[in-house]
Amino acid sequence: MSVLNKTVFISYAHEDADSCERLHKELTNVGLTVSRDKDDILPGEKWEIKIRKLIRSSRYFIPLFSTKWVDRAAYVQKEIKYAIDNYDIYRESEISIIPARLDNCKIPFEKLEKIEYVDLFPNWESGFQRILRAMQIDTTQTLVPSEKEKWQMGLSDKDWKDLLISICKKNVFHS
Repeated sequence: MSVLNKTVFISYAHEDADSCERLHKELTNVGLTVSRDKDDILPGEKWEIKIRKLIRSSRYFIPLFSTKWVDRAAYVQKEIKYAIDNYDIYRESEISIIPARLDNCKIPFEKLEKIEYVDLFPNWESGFQRILRAMQIDTTQTLVPSEKEKWQMGLSDKDWKDLLISICKKNVFHS
């Protein structure tokens, strides 16, 4: 399955914003489209409606759990309940919700008890690789060059865009 058609929504407590930022960056670096409240809700938008729309339009939902999260009753819990109901559209054998723990906390939702979670502690990289495997993303291939790789190759963002367009045109017309 292509990475290009995979979208992810990350749900988190604002106390865990640093971990959310890290996960967002790493998922984006492998070519995924990642949504979260911080980036995708514009001033003046009704945030509850927007979050529901983002959850519905995402292929994967990753709730980040921590003792900070579990100790507070907030809108984040409503997000998760909404996502659980929304992802009932997928077959039972398909992965759509990937619960992730940031520390040794309990996951408080009965419907999530039957879903395997991933620990992003004590080894973040190991947990992150499990998330990618759940999404069937092969990290042995470089999908999106890093900024450093682009710079080393001497191509600007415009050059990269032009190159990708020309490759796509060749593939479409020579298939």
